[in-house]
Amino acid sequence: MSSGVYKRTKEHLEQMKRNGYQKGNKFGFKKGYIPKNAFKKGSIPWSKGKKCPQLSGENNSQWKGGKHINNGYVLIFKPRHPFCDHRRYVREHRLIIEKQIGRFLFPEEECHHINKIKGDNRPQNLMVFVNKSAHLRFEGKGKIKSKEIIFDGRKL
Repeated sequence: MSSGVYKRTKEHLEQMKRNGYQKGNKFGFKKGYIPKNAFKKGSIPWSKGKKCPQLSGENNSQWKGGKHINNGYVLIFKPRHPFCDHRRYVREHRLIIEKQIGRFLFPEEECHHINKIKGDNRPQNLMVFVNKSAHLRFEGKGKIKSKEIIFDGRKL
């Protein structure tokens, strides 16, 4: 609507001046004006820390069964896993190996797909090394100490 539709009373103009209104400004406010109800630095938003259980997980309309593929790796939704990522997903091959050896894998332990297909997570196709250097030595020359292999799917 145009600006002439509303009748401005003297009280209304005085209130606008008190609130920082300036006639020549494009937006009608003084430079640096901050409204009283504005979000201030250090304020905590109302939604901080609140969760919507009725819209998360299986109740969400976008839910696809808790499986997700990223860079060829299959990720499984496991929010209570101690080594899940920031989105609460764990790589499926790590879960399969953890089930085989009966404990959680530490972040420094490296998994290897024998046939180089990231989505093939059969236990016969997986190996686990103590660290990244042992994994790289295995891929480079194939010579590695047996104590550096935690799990070898070729022996199943």
